[in-house]
Order: sequence, then structure tokens, then C-alpha cells
Amino acid sequence: DGAKDLNLGRIVLDVGPAQFMDPIEPSDCCEKEPIKTTLCELVRTPERFHRKVVEIRTAVYPFDVDGDTNLFDPSCKAHVFYEHPGRLLQADQGYQLLRSHLRQGRIVDATLAGNFEMILVPSSRPYLVFRLLRVSEVVARPVDKKK
Repeated sequence: DGAKDLNLGRIVLDVGPAQFMDPIEPSDCCEKEPIKTTLCELVRTPERFHRKVVEIRTAVYPFDVDGDTNLFDPSCKAHVFYEHPGRLLQADQGYQLLRSHLRQGRIVDATLAGNFEMILVPSSRPYLVFRLLRVSEVVARPVDKKK
């Protein structure tokens, strides 16, 4: 048939940013009072809280095998990943206490304020992200000795 392969080199397909909204700046945190809600409500109606500063009282589970830390509410099976904005929280006492307990593998109950964002993912459920801005009322759960 006489057809020859043609090497076009490297081809880059630009599909745009992974998230379809502008990123939320950490400075947005404390300009207005956070919306008090629950993790279940965030998961049930994410569009209502998208790009808003919210405050939740929730359980924070230690790092999983992928290195992620999870917010989880077993009453409604709500599950959200959380991120912290790097150095902004390093000096925060509540954040330091939270990190210390998580490194010990303990589940922690805490009040968290942060930016909530719903990232649209083609052919999948939205990816829900809680970008941590403030931590308070940190209480580690007792270690389960039955293991």
C-alpha cells in the first residue's frame, strides 16, 4: 500500500484548566463570617457552598494509603478531601495539634474553617475539596486498644 509512518514529534493537547473556576485565595478566609454547616450538607448540596468560606465540626481521619487526609461523617457517608494552604497554617496552634494527632494515627474531632470548592470532572461526580484556613476545638479520640 506504500503508506509511510510520519513522526510528528510531541503533540500537546490543551484541554484548559482542570477546574473551571478561578482559584480561591487564602486571604478570602476571614473577611466575612464563615457559613456554619455540616459535612453532610456540603456533600448533599455542594453547589450551594461552592467558593464559599464555611465552618464545620467534623471528624478528621489520618492519612490513607494515598497520602490523603479525609473528612468523613459516617451518618451520611460524606467524604471530602482537605488541603491546607502550606505555610499559612504552620504557626497556628490548632493546626499543629491536629497534625500531631494525625501523625500518631488518631482520629480527631475538630472545628474547621475553609474554602469549599466543587471541581467539575468530565464523566464523573464532582470532586469536593475543603481548603483549610483555620482549626479550633481539636479533640483526639481515644486509641482503640483492641487491635
